[in-house]
Parts: sequence; C-alpha cells; structure tokens
Amino acid sequence: MPKRISFAVALVVAVLAACSNSNPYLGTTTPSTPTPNPSYSPNPGITTTSVLFSVASTPIPNQPIAITTPDAQGRAGTTPIATVVTNSAGTSAFSGLTATQTYCFSTKYTPPGTAMQSYTICAFPQYWQISTVRLGNP
Repeated sequence: MPKRISFAVALVVAVLAACSNSNPYLGTTTPSTPTPNPSYSPNPGITTTSVLFSVASTPIPNQPIAITTPDAQGRAGTTPIATVVTNSAGTSAFSGLTATQTYCFSTKYTPPGTAMQSYTICAFPQYWQISTVRLGNP
C-alpha cells in the first residue's frame, strides 16, 4: 500500500509540474493589483516613483512605459497621463503623482522569438510610494 500511495503522489506532482506555465516571456493581458493595506496612510510628500521593466529577469532598456489611472472596473485606463522610456537599467521615473491615487503602468513588448506581449500592473499608493514598481516578469 505505501508504494501505491507514494506512486500516486509522485504522479500528481509530475502532472502539476507539466501543467505549470514556465515560459518567462509570457506577459499579462489583465492588470495585476496588489492587495491594499487598510492601515497605510499615503504620504503627501511622495509624488514620484520608479518602474522597473524586466522580462525573464533581464531589465529592458528603451521601452516606453505608459501611466494611467484605473477605470471603474479597476483596470488600466486607455488614455495615458504620460509615457516614459526606460533607461539602460530598465527603469523609468514618473513624477508629479497624486499621493492618494492608484496608478497603472503598462507596456507592450515582443521578446525574441515570440509574439508581442502586454504587461500591466496597477499599484496602490502604499506600493508605488515605498518601492520600485516591478512590471513584466522579474
């Protein structure tokens, strides 16, 4: 009996591993939004943020990153407030932000040998005010 159970467990693990998506180039078509922390109070003195765009752990330079505010459904809006191109380290800096506002950052990128991918993340103030926003597949 124990051999059957261990075989069944090994089979389940193998199936789950085969079904997992391990392609580091796949983007997201819907925004991922961190869960808000209700105890966080936005700091009105912080009105800038940095966005790092990377794919398969590689920072992507010269990539335009658009910033929008979310629509009524919480998805990235369609009219960019601004677009900033990433520097040689894959980072772009946004300034003039409103401390209490959620912002969405997005870009479209074609990794080598694949189709164009869309990358989007919406960030609450407690995320964009205290750390670099990570867009893409870090």
